[in-house]
Amino acid sequence: MYDIIIVDAHRNLLLPLRAALLGKESQMITLFVLGSMLVLALVFLAIASYIMVDTGQVGATFLFGRFSRVLFPGLNWLIPLFERVEFHSVQTHQIELPTDAENIDRNDPPAPGKKSPYRILHKGLKEATFYVRKDYDNTDPNANPFDNSLPLKKLDKVLFRQLHPNVQEALEIDSINAPLTSEASVVFEWHLKSDEKDLKVVRKSLENFITNVSSEDGRDREEEVRKRADDMVSRVLQEILTPVTLGHATYMSSLFSKIIKERLEILVGEKPADPDAPKPDTGDKNAGDPDRSWGLHVGDAYLKPLNPGKRINEARADAGAAVSNKQKTILDAEAKKQEEILLGEAAKQRKVLDSEAKKLSLINEGEGEAGRMKAKAQVFAEVPEAQLIAQFDLEELRAESYRDNDTVQTYAPGHPNAMLPLSNSKVDANPAEKGGTRMAPTTPTP
Repeated sequence: MYDIIIVDAHRNLLLPLRAALLGKESQMITLFVLGSMLVLALVFLAIASYIMVDTGQVGATFLFGRFSRVLFPGLNWLIPLFERVEFHSVQTHQIELPTDAENIDRNDPPAPGKKSPYRILHKGLKEATFYVRKDYDNTDPNANPFDNSLPLKKLDKVLFRQLHPNVQEALEIDSINAPLTSEASVVFEWHLKSDEKDLKVVRKSLENFITNVSSEDGRDREEEVRKRADDMVSRVLQEILTPVTLGHATYMSSLFSKIIKERLEILVGEKPADPDAPKPDTGDKNAGDPDRSWGLHVGDAYLKPLNPGKRINEARADAGAAVSNKQKTILDAEAKKQEEILLGEAAKQRKVLDSEAKKLSLINEGEGEAGRMKAKAQVFAEVPEAQLIAQFDLEELRAESYRDNDTVQTYAPGHPNAMLPLSNSKVDANPAEKGGTRMAPTTPTP
């Protein structure tokens, strides 16, 4: 019994000690867990305190939502949990406006995620304006009024009727100068201003970009640049391309590209607006204000070749074929007319030559006959027997003619005028000229 009391007493004495030991072990475990968590937190904070910026990018840090500093390519530190970072490329962005070709939808309205092209309704010749050289003389038929290499300040705007008639005729030949609708697109290249030797330039450029290009409607800042440039280019294209013909717009595309680039430079604040010129419509009331610069550099901007569409090309081809056929018909008619004129001239010349030849032949024949008669008269005068011989020859010819005539049997044998010369007689029609006498015809008796 005493033993049981002693054991219970020992147990009662050890319980507090055991409890103390168990409590200390629990505390150690708790401390260990807390220490591990602290270490992990410190490691996480150490890792989170550094961030890597890739080549071709810069980072913009925001402390409590406000722009604070710039992070350059490489390993950078930041205040964990308090600073956040936006990464922006300093390389060139090349975008096509209104959008890439594969995202163009010509239906109205376009499908979701697609965009309509820029459609330009060009004026016809009679209503259109033309950009001509300031020194153009419209009274000179050989003067060339157009030069797409000149800047806008060296060009004047004129109407179609103010051009020389030769120029008007040349423009009227091509159907591309008719009132047509074209589709336009613009390539826009830009990048953040940067200078490896002057980091202040990068900081100022990025600060302006962050401050003046705010994200709207869920778009990031690069998409916001595209949206604003798209709105401005759409208005500029309507302003500069609608008043001209499609043909003139195509020829002067380099000039219009310069105008578009200048408007974009004013839009981003890289180039101040001319205070003496009317303020261009860029869609941004702060455009051209250097204090509201976007921190961007416009590398290039140009108008792509205008697309008149398949139907317009077919119509132009038909019109060109019609013009070619018309010109061919005119040329054929002119050639035929010229041929008829030449044939008429040749016939006339041939008649003149034939007349001259006949006249010359008659003259020669008359001269020959006169000479023959003169010679015969001279022989008859000098030789008395010659006339008698000629008379005998004539009578012999008459006899031969009579014998050869098929109708000789119709004459009476005893008729005194039996040897009549007939129509097919070989005797000369005027025997008196040959020295003989012509007997008068008589009607034969049966």
